[in-house]
Amino acid sequence: MSSRAVRVLIIDPDVSVREQCKRLLAEDEVQSYDFLEAADGACGLAIVREQGPECVLLRFGLPDMDGVKLVNRIDALVSRRPIATVMLTSQDNAEIEGRAVIGGAQEIVSVQDLGSIELHKVVQRALVNSALQDCSEKEVRSLRDRIAALEVENRELREELEKLRGRA
Repeated sequence: MSSRAVRVLIIDPDVSVREQCKRLLAEDEVQSYDFLEAADGACGLAIVREQGPECVLLRFGLPDMDGVKLVNRIDALVSRRPIATVMLTSQDNAEIEGRAVIGGAQEIVSVQDLGSIELHKVVQRALVNSALQDCSEKEVRSLRDRIAALEVENRELREELEKLRGRA
């Protein structure tokens, strides 16, 4: 077992789905998990704010908000690296899956498929993808800063060149 447990928040109105997710993740022989639970988006947001999970498993259809909107609100709330998100759907639906991916979910799982997949591998993939996304965003910010600095340097060199041409 890994020495540090991954904090996973499970947001689903159905307690049996939350229990099933916990049971499936507890089967992981390599990684241990600490579980946090919420039945709706508002409670989930409060837990994210207070406890900062590394991963969130959330239902697309929550009683108080759309799962994609919740992912967006979580992203806006968290200033540190992105939280890995796994969207749980009630059915296989390409439109819902597309919205979830565009909305920021790293993985999508149908609740009906929970018994036939290795959920811990899905969570680990989401964690890796989230970390890669964070690295990419930092690299983009770094490159933008470098471009801005080069533009300033370029402008200064052009001004200096114009001055030198004026003397000749």
